[in-house]
Parts: sequence; C-alpha cells; structure tokens
Amino acid sequence: MLVVFIAFVLMVVFRLIFLNQIKAGDPDFFQPAQGTDMGMYDQAAMDMVNGTPLAGPFFYHPLYYYFLSFNYFIYGHNLFILRLVMGFLGLLTCWMTYSMAQRVFDRQVAVIASILLAFCGYFIYYESVILSIGLTTFFSTAAIFFLLKDTNKLKDHILSGIFIGLACLAQPNVLLFVPFAVFWLIFKWGMKKGGEYAILCLAATFIIISPVTLKNYLDSGRFILISTSGEVNFWLGNHKGSLGWFDVYGNELEALEKRVHSEGQSVYLHDVWQFIKNDPKKYLSLLIKKKFLFWGDWDIPHQVGYDYGKQ
Repeated sequence: MLVVFIAFVLMVVFRLIFLNQIKAGDPDFFQPAQGTDMGMYDQAAMDMVNGTPLAGPFFYHPLYYYFLSFNYFIYGHNLFILRLVMGFLGLLTCWMTYSMAQRVFDRQVAVIASILLAFCGYFIYYESVILSIGLTTFFSTAAIFFLLKDTNKLKDHILSGIFIGLACLAQPNVLLFVPFAVFWLIFKWGMKKGGEYAILCLAATFIIISPVTLKNYLDSGRFILISTSGEVNFWLGNHKGSLGWFDVYGNELEALEKRVHSEGQSVYLHDVWQFIKNDPKKYLSLLIKKKFLFWGDWDIPHQVGYDYGKQ
C-alpha cells in the first residue's frame, strides 16, 4: 500500500508539472480555436451557460457539452481548472484499474498495471485536451469495474448499465461493445441469472440514453439514438476515395453537404454500398489498410496529436 500511495502522489505531481509546462511553454496550443472540435464544444458550453440551449439534434457527443457547461457554470471559463478536474478523473481511473487487476490477478499485477497507466503518455495527454475521450475512458472503466464484481447485488449491474450509458453519450461507438457486456454477464452467471442481470444492465443503459434520443426526435422528427455524426464518419472511412481516416476538407466537404441537402441522408450509405458492389477488392484492401492503421504505432492527428504534445 506504501508503493501505491507513493505512486498516487507521483501521479498528482507529474500531472501538475505537465499542465504547468504546457501553460508556460505553449499557452496557445491547448486553447480551443474556432473551427476545431475543441472550439465547437467550448463555444456551445459557453452559450449554454449564458442561457442559449443547443439547437437541433446532437451531431457530436452529447454528454460532453453538458459536462463542460456544468464545469463552466461552477467555476467560470477556466481551462486550467477543467484540466485539473480531468486529471482527477484520470486518478480515479487508475484506482479502478488497480482494484480490477487485484481482483482478477493479484496485488503485484495491480501495482504494475496502475503505475503503467498512471504514467502513460497518451492517457495524460488526452486528459488535457477539450475532447470527450477522457470522459469516455473514465465511464468505460467504471462500467467494467462493476461488470467484474463478484456479487449478485442488483445495484452493481444497474450501475454497470448506467456507466455504459454515460460512456455511450460521451462516445457513441461504445455502443459496439454493449453486446460483449451482455455476453460476459451470461458467461459469468449462467443463462438464467446472467440473462436477468443483462436485462437490468441494458435497461439502465437505454434509460440513460433515452433523454438524448427524445431530444433528437423532437428536434429533427427522425429516430437518432445518440448523434448524427456516425453517418458522415461512416462515409469518410468507407467511400471510394477514402484514405481510411478523416480526409475530406473544404470544397469536398461542402459538395458532400450540398448532396445530402438535396438527396437526403441516404447519400452516405449509397456511396459506400456502390463502392463495395462495384469494386469489392479495393474495398477489402481499404479495410486491411485500416487494420494496420489501427494497430500501428502512429497516432493519426486530427486537430490535435500526441506526437506534438509529447515534444
């Protein structure tokens, strides 16, 4: 426990040094610039604090707008304090990692795992940018923390569902992992009891998500579970000219938006389907390329990038 305590103190000190170095050495880098995702979140949160609600269905990650606006409401537009808050969530994530590793393996593995996470460069860097990834990591870890508990208490399975729902609102593609949570509960507790726990977990998840779905329907008249960005992101990664990441800017993006406005949302799926049907070999090669990009050691930058932050 002495090792864990020392590691905890070092984690706090290390993060404070990092934030102060960024503040002194490159004060403009972490400022949310207009036209970027960080700028969009920051401006929307300030508008909400000043009494202007979000209009239309959510395009990006709904929970982060409210998280930012709540923080700004409490202590004002202070980005340094915001990063301290995210650093505290990072410390909680490290503690949950320690607890889970001790439960599944042993104390030695738990100490090593938590220290590795505590000083992981990616983790520290993305805690400090005004994007939803820090929240997603925290809520996803909390969901796994309760899923791994060896208990038949109903509240633990409800809490796991709540945190899965919050993680989905912070990053909608967390939804892809919900079936694995159901599989785990059935695998761990058996078909009957595990099925009951899975129903509780799923119910809690979709109760958390439902207010966003309702707002999206009232604002657009369409069924949009969480956000509308999935459609365009699907197109960006899978259309005929895709490089496998966000690669459409300026005139190309404007032309795409005009097509969607005139032809409807079906443009995204239609373009991808035509590409798959007309050139399946090229589409397969694109999928293989994306697998290498995903598992590669280069963090593909989009507005912010770890390599620059590391320097």
